[in-house]
Amino acid sequence: KVSEFMSNLVASDLFETVDLTVTQQKEIANQDITTFTIQIKLKGAFTGGNDPADAQQNSKNPGK
Repeated sequence: KVSEFMSNLVASDLFETVDLTVTQQKEIANQDITTFTIQIKLKGAFTGGNDPADAQQNSKNPGK
C-alpha cells in the first residue's frame, strides 16, 4: 500500500521527489500496523540552487 501511495505521488505533477525515510511495523489492539514517513519535494520549490536547510536558516536570519 505504501509503495502504491508513493507511486501515485510520483505520478502527480506536483512533486519532484518522493522518498521513503522510515517504516515501522507495530501491533496495536491486535492489528498489524505499518507506520511510515515520506519526504517529498514540491516541483519548483527552493529554486535557484537553494538548499532547503539554507533557505530555512536564511529566513530566520534575514540580515545574512
